[in-house]
Amino acid sequence: MSNEDNEKTPDATPETTPDSGETRNDREDQSPSDRAPDESPEKTETSSEGTPEETPEKTGEDASGPAAAFWDEPEKDATVGDGSRKDGASGDGPGDGFQKDGAEDGSEDESEEDFYGEEEPTGKHKDKGRERDPEERGEGFFSRVVAPWVQASRPSFFIASVFPVLLGYILARRFRPEEVGTGVFVLVLLACFLVHLATNLCNDYFEHEGGVDGEDTIGGSRVLQEGKLTPGRLFWGMAFCYAAALVFAILIAGKSRFLWSIIVFAAFSSFFYVAPPVRYGHRAMGEVMVFLNMGLVMVVGTYVALTGDFSRLKEVAALSLPTGFMVASILYFQSLPEIETDLAAGKKTLANVLGKERASFLWLLWYPLVWLVILMLWLTGTLSAVALLGLLTIPAHLAVYGRVRKAGDWVTLDKSGGLVKFLYAANSLFILFGAACPDFSLSGNAGDDLSDNYDIAIEYVSDEVLSLPASDPASDPATAPASDPAAGPAIAKDGDS
Repeated sequence: MSNEDNEKTPDATPETTPDSGETRNDREDQSPSDRAPDESPEKTETSSEGTPEETPEKTGEDASGPAAAFWDEPEKDATVGDGSRKDGASGDGPGDGFQKDGAEDGSEDESEEDFYGEEEPTGKHKDKGRERDPEERGEGFFSRVVAPWVQASRPSFFIASVFPVLLGYILARRFRPEEVGTGVFVLVLLACFLVHLATNLCNDYFEHEGGVDGEDTIGGSRVLQEGKLTPGRLFWGMAFCYAAALVFAILIAGKSRFLWSIIVFAAFSSFFYVAPPVRYGHRAMGEVMVFLNMGLVMVVGTYVALTGDFSRLKEVAALSLPTGFMVASILYFQSLPEIETDLAAGKKTLANVLGKERASFLWLLWYPLVWLVILMLWLTGTLSAVALLGLLTIPAHLAVYGRVRKAGDWVTLDKSGGLVKFLYAANSLFILFGAACPDFSLSGNAGDDLSDNYDIAIEYVSDEVLSLPASDPASDPATAPASDPAAGPAIAKDGDS
């Protein structure tokens, strides 16, 4: 090709591209960096006849815009996703204009981390954005293995089992102190813990399988919904707790039919709370069964297991009533935040059967009923006045009621569960002290001696107070002259004088 042909080539190019709509003068005014890659004289190709080849048909956009990048695509291994060149070198390709300030000479002044922001991180940043398993996160044995089971057990609710067992123990020490063994008490306490734990695991398992506790609910311990435990592990954990509780039951009950009847009833109540086919917790019977199990069964069962005595069952059962009502209040209040989700899942609770208006009114009456029972026990001499200190928690009860009335969305009531547990714990402590220290303010100084022994107190009331006129007629002033011959002369002597 001659030099003359090469000199004509730049001038022929703009005239043979009518689609661009530009004149030759317009192109001459453009700076070399504003020209499209194909406009560079060095890049123009000619055919063997010396005439320039026609370029592909362009759009109405400027040749240096996206259209140029479309047909002049550089090599794939030299670009990144935004079309800029990896090496940052200047040239005729789309890499022009994408260099960092100060990199016009093609030098690399960017760090690898900044430049490859969309690439897979390397070095110390290689794990950024990737979820790692517990071992990679450096979690210890407790966090990986123990913590999920602690969460599933819901330890804050174990106070519901502690106080009934302690009440049964205190009553055993009060009525039959010589027969109470510490070892049996420990076995009873452990057995009750295991049954309570098994109940919680059973609740999580069957409510999850039945679709009651899902991702959009707040019920249960959430270990299944959060993926911390699998349903299979939860099931076997539940089975282990029931098996261990059975071993303790054999050691405690022995051959006592009464105790075995209580144990069977408690096991039935624990498992079939939400397990099919009974699922009495789905039939608005949860509070009733909790009252029976956590009140009567646990208090009376603990007392009989420790003493083997059946002569005081009436007094023990009466003292268990406030505890049973208070434990049931915990379950009742826990159902309030789930009143709508339970109903949507087909689970009937006492709260959603009553409706929000009547359910809130029932809560207002709940603890006044407990305090009324405590007052009656005090009036009958079964509890001391210490138990009445529970009335100091009236402001806390009214605070919970106020939150129920003001709550627009009852799901937020879940945050008030701690205050309900405080009500239960405080009143239970006062009941325990009232049961351990009965106050018998009888006539004379007998009360000082009777407070040490409840049996002597009952004997005193029956023999010295209730049977006084019949057993000792001589003490009656009206019969004194006839029964005492010496009284006559004395009276006559006084009359003579």
